[in-house]
Amino acid sequence: MYYSNYGPLFFVPTYPLEPEMRNHETVKYDPMSKDLFSPDEALEKGNIFKNQYQGYKNYMPGKLESKNEQQMLLLNIDAYSGAAHDLKLYLDVYPNDKRVLDLFLEYNKKANELITEYNSKYDALMASSAKDVNGTFSWVLTPSVWVTRI
Repeated sequence: MYYSNYGPLFFVPTYPLEPEMRNHETVKYDPMSKDLFSPDEALEKGNIFKNQYQGYKNYMPGKLESKNEQQMLLLNIDAYSGAAHDLKLYLDVYPNDKRVLDLFLEYNKKANELITEYNSKYDALMASSAKDVNGTFSWVLTPSVWVTRI
């Protein structure tokens, strides 16, 4: 950290900058192994990486269950988009990890397919998915999914 008369100016991260010093081979995750939770388990536990999950005391995450098809689609969207997001964060650090990239692309594709299915069966999930309904922005015509009781 660098200092001025008024305190710290900025933080300099303490990681090796030379490529030969950044040997990440020993810490890479193998998505085909048991190091990753499934998207459903990752949603329940809050992280796709098993070695980063730390339970709180004796707390056990509850099993997420849906009561109807709309809730099931929303849970699946959350699971696959969350898993893809976790893998994207990993890929920010290890962009050349082909196996994780393939898994990210698979989960991201699945999340987008589920969002498209939800939008076709129910109202738009996001404002970017809204349509023109008789000259009106459809996003404002229907109650939001987080406001209505499903």
